[in-house]
Amino acid sequence: MSAWQQRQQLQQALARQPGDFIAWVMLADVELEAGDIAAGEQAARRALQLRPNHPEALARLGRVAWMVGAHADAARLLGQASALAPEHPGIALWLGHALEDADDAEGAAAAYRRAHTLLPGEPYIAAQRLAWQRRLCDWQDVDALATQVRAAVAAGQGVVEPFAFLSEDASAAEQLACARMRAAAVAAAVRPLPA
Repeated sequence: MSAWQQRQQLQQALARQPGDFIAWVMLADVELEAGDIAAGEQAARRALQLRPNHPEALARLGRVAWMVGAHADAARLLGQASALAPEHPGIALWLGHALEDADDAEGAAAAYRRAHTLLPGEPYIAAQRLAWQRRLCDWQDVDALATQVRAAVAAGQGVVEPFAFLSEDASAAEQLACARMRAAAVAAAVRPLPA
């Protein structure tokens, strides 16, 4: 199902049941993924009205703040969401991105470490953790993380952020393979232009 179809289905469901918290959160995701920040924010705020201080709604507002470049606000909102849902790897990952952009290297590294602890088999998260540990000269588990990330790229499993992979002692062919996998994932998420 395309993002456009998802959006339409969610809007129809919300017209029938405007108090459906989950549908508002899902609509916020669809809108943000489509790049409609205002609609994503509106959906996240509606979800937050239905369930004040819910971590999923706070996390979406944090993503909104991050997307508009309000990195300190994004880090604050995602920090609140993460504190309320400490076992949620996605929120920890988003918090890492926000802290990274808010110039809190140690905080970003800690968030990526927590996300990886919660979801250890995910190469994307492992690569983020690895890149930030290298930046901070934190060598704990670096060899195991590097093996995990390079094996995922070699096997074409999972998507690894190419900029995180740049810190690896990888060949040009490995770097290209990593970039191609990421580009394919981005292309698959973009709605095709009409003919």
